[in-house]
Amino acid sequence: MKDRKKSWIKRSTSFLLAICLSLAFLSQKSIAQSSIPILSWRTHFSYSDVRTVTSGDNKVFASTNNAIFFYDLEDNSLNLINKNNGLSGVGIGTILFDADTDQLIVAYQNGNIDFWSNGNVKTIGTIRESNISSSKRILHIEKVGGQIYFSGDVGIVVYDIARDEITEAYQNLGINGDELIVYKTAFTNDSIYAATESGILSASLATNINRQDFNNWRRTLTGIPFQHITHLNGQIYATSDSDLFMYDAGQWNFSQNFNRPITDLGLSNTTELFLLTENELWQGNNNALSKQLDAESGQVFNEFERFNNQFWLGSSDQGLLQFNSLSTPPNSLKPAGPATDVLLKPTGFDQSVYWLDNQTPSTISRLNLANKTWSSFEPRNESGLPISNLTDLDFGIVNENNISAPVFSSFDQGLFSGGSTIDNSTDLIQAFNQGSIPSFLNGSYNVSSMASQDRDLLWITTPDRSNSLYSLNTSSNEWTAYSLPATFGRSPKDLFITPDGNKWMSIDPARGGGIVVFDETTNRTRSLNTNGGQGGLPGSEVTDMAIDQNFFLWVGTNQGIAFFPNPSIVLENRALTANVPIFENRLLLRDEFITQVVIDPANRKWFGTKNNGLWLFSETGEELIYHFTVDNSPLPSNQVNALFLDPPSGELFIGTDKGTVSFRSDATLGTEQHVNVEIYPNPVNPSFQGNIVINGLANNAFVKITDVSGKLVREIRSNGSTSLWNARDANGTRVKSGVYLLFSSSADGSETFVGKIVVI
Repeated sequence: MKDRKKSWIKRSTSFLLAICLSLAFLSQKSIAQSSIPILSWRTHFSYSDVRTVTSGDNKVFASTNNAIFFYDLEDNSLNLINKNNGLSGVGIGTILFDADTDQLIVAYQNGNIDFWSNGNVKTIGTIRESNISSSKRILHIEKVGGQIYFSGDVGIVVYDIARDEITEAYQNLGINGDELIVYKTAFTNDSIYAATESGILSASLATNINRQDFNNWRRTLTGIPFQHITHLNGQIYATSDSDLFMYDAGQWNFSQNFNRPITDLGLSNTTELFLLTENELWQGNNNALSKQLDAESGQVFNEFERFNNQFWLGSSDQGLLQFNSLSTPPNSLKPAGPATDVLLKPTGFDQSVYWLDNQTPSTISRLNLANKTWSSFEPRNESGLPISNLTDLDFGIVNENNISAPVFSSFDQGLFSGGSTIDNSTDLIQAFNQGSIPSFLNGSYNVSSMASQDRDLLWITTPDRSNSLYSLNTSSNEWTAYSLPATFGRSPKDLFITPDGNKWMSIDPARGGGIVVFDETTNRTRSLNTNGGQGGLPGSEVTDMAIDQNFFLWVGTNQGIAFFPNPSIVLENRALTANVPIFENRLLLRDEFITQVVIDPANRKWFGTKNNGLWLFSETGEELIYHFTVDNSPLPSNQVNALFLDPPSGELFIGTDKGTVSFRSDATLGTEQHVNVEIYPNPVNPSFQGNIVINGLANNAFVKITDVSGKLVREIRSNGSTSLWNARDANGTRVKSGVYLLFSSSADGSETFVGKIVVI
């Protein structure tokens, strides 16, 4: 039998090779149209709040807190620059385009400086790496000749372009050599002027003056905080909050007051000044400034730029505003993204993931997983007023038309339904069963969480009430109240329903913490805490719960992770202590603040943490697969707030306190059969050093790779429907050029597939 198999393999080599090359072409064509490559990242930042604007090289650059985009005037395209494609980090302080060197200069709140040019980035870490104990935030960049002046919390730092190094630092410029924040600088032919948190400073630019000595700086208007300063036609202009000052003929004079704080001040052209307040644009010269533009209601103007005979404004809510004329409506330019960078409570439904935020006003952002585009809207009640303090979103309820009806909860306004969709801001958001909401609530709801069950049963938790758990039968429009033991069940924060129907509620740590489990059919209740036999939780603050493929219930706490291998017995009268995996001879993630738990299609465990990034462990939690932090990945922060996994693609969406990114893992949702198996790249070029992806396998299949003689080269277990091979044998040696056969079978051996990989 073995000899016949080898003979069949040899006779079929040329035929299979032709098929393989054809399949390779189709696979590559397909993958080019699909999601990001496996083991790669993408960013999903908000681009609504543009803080700084600069221009050059026929481009207009706009920065938000976490990223930069630029509008290319040659092809009218929007392009992204962020940590995922070269920048050193997030937390951008300011940007400036240097036309002489054709570089975009990016300064950060942590002191880092990036020089970006056509995708290439050079980072200067001198300030960030210095032993200064205070903040190193950089707030302004000014280029004068061959010098670049960086202003910020550390004072003024001078970078010499020709020498490619920082040459001077003007620090501790306070009256007695104290630390002094410098917001901006301006220059005349012979002097430097600085707007500081305590007055205006100036110093001679003469080579014999030591500007690093605070005694060599002149001080005026001491004690008044100034934020902006600029020079026009021999006069210096500076702003303090909503006041404009002018320096002329050797003295400073008050010039004008505005009704809102001033956000930007600069030159509109060689003869005119512009001044931007939070809601107005003013333009003119000397004392003859006139108002040119008003912001829309609720909008804030952040920064102004005039370029290419057009006006460009950074706004707080519409991204970059492009005005061909200030008398005509602008174009709003911004890449697709969520409404805000801080997203919480993700919920998936119908090839989309919906994210809530707790901004004011609250928004719901929708990510279309099919095309990875974002949309968002502000939910409003039937009176047109914003709905705030959103706590949860659920799609598990089916309405009278047998359509999943989105329901979301507000802590202080109750429940709302959007009919059949909520991703259109023109939809009328009606109060959900307003007339049948329990009368005792009296308009004060305290809805902390919500979960659906069996298509027509909606559960809500209401802390600090005699009845802290309610169910609504949406078919009969009937509410049922449940009273949990007052000693430990009055303050539920979150609700998780296990497959057996039990309600697991995390309790406010300020009220004792832990978990309360409730079964409404038997009216049995149990409290789980950190004591052995009574739950044995690692910590009292329970942050998340998830069921894995073995029906183990994993519980994240403020002091680590644990699981219950048989959660269905929790209400039986027996001792119960959660299990904690052992990793590197200690309890898994002991003392780590776990924020989120996600189970992937390979039954592996993703753990988000409050201070230490993102972790992926094996099925049992005993093997570390990945640990991502800001230092080794595009994560914008080590504080992970929310996770959502798209099982078909394996893409994990990671919400942090500084923005959302995603990572496409090598675990995808499979079936019991092999379906449209793809192998790419195939053929494999000699220069390729990545992983060969085998996708569409039966769920958790066993994969064997042999040479054409039948000799085993490598054995692999797929993660869900995806398997990776690095073109190396079991000893780690790269395989030789040739044809390799792939044999895949399902876990029980009933489903098989044979493919071919060509290594050139």
